[in-house]
Amino acid sequence: MNGFYKNIISKLNPSLISCAYYDLTGVPWDNKLNKLNHNILYFILDGEGQINVSSKNYYPEKNTLVLLPCNQYHFARSINDHHYKKFTCYFYSKVGEYDIFDILTTPVCVNIRNTDELKCVFGELCRIWHKNDRNIADEIKIKQLLIEIICIYFQNCDEEEISVSKDKFNSGIERVLKYIDENIYETTDVKVLAELINYHPNYFQRLFKKTTGVTPAKYISNIRLQRMTDMLIYTDMSVSQIAKKFKCDSKSLSATIKKNYGVPPSVLRENNKHGSEPYKSK
Repeated sequence: MNGFYKNIISKLNPSLISCAYYDLTGVPWDNKLNKLNHNILYFILDGEGQINVSSKNYYPEKNTLVLLPCNQYHFARSINDHHYKKFTCYFYSKVGEYDIFDILTTPVCVNIRNTDELKCVFGELCRIWHKNDRNIADEIKIKQLLIEIICIYFQNCDEEEISVSKDKFNSGIERVLKYIDENIYETTDVKVLAELINYHPNYFQRLFKKTTGVTPAKYISNIRLQRMTDMLIYTDMSVSQIAKKFKCDSKSLSATIKKNYGVPPSVLRENNKHGSEPYKSK
């Protein structure tokens, strides 16, 4: 499912609703049961309390980042006089018509390893958000800081705790994505994909686009381009060898690379020759 994750991240468009620092000392804290269409993050700096998500109780402690995902029922309350001090962030993280936390199942509570870093990011986000005269650069910085916070959240998750949501993500589409990933070197017709899950091609294409944000053809094109680019950068395979693996001609591959990256394959390889880990082909 690596290709699927890359695709949804490429479509990720987070937006901030509000953020603030709260010291709830002496403040009665008992939120009603909510089901919101946006996400909430709490970064707990001190104190104790109870948070309930989808009927499951959590008791996050200091240095915990708490995610209350959209479209799930949740409430929070104090449990003693040692109330929370926390940063709070309300935000959307759209991927097409969905939110990324609709598509993925992720942990509610994450222990943060580098707390100073996250404090600085939250502090800067709150400072800029509450400016009275924000400019274009401020708005860009807000989006950048929000993405950084989301990134820190995922960096501190265990990989096995992240999965495609079975409740919200169509299982048939998930099967199709797996098939595409396993047969990425072949040219796959939409009718073949629709037949895998017994859907009419027209309905299948509408459902696929609603789920992933792109058409099946565009999704396959994106994944093939990612694999081709990885091979070009991280292996010594020639353009003709890569083209043969993907059952296309080298001229077509070169044209695709140049169209998407603005440079021919040789230049792209040279510019990225000090890249990270080598591509591992199947």
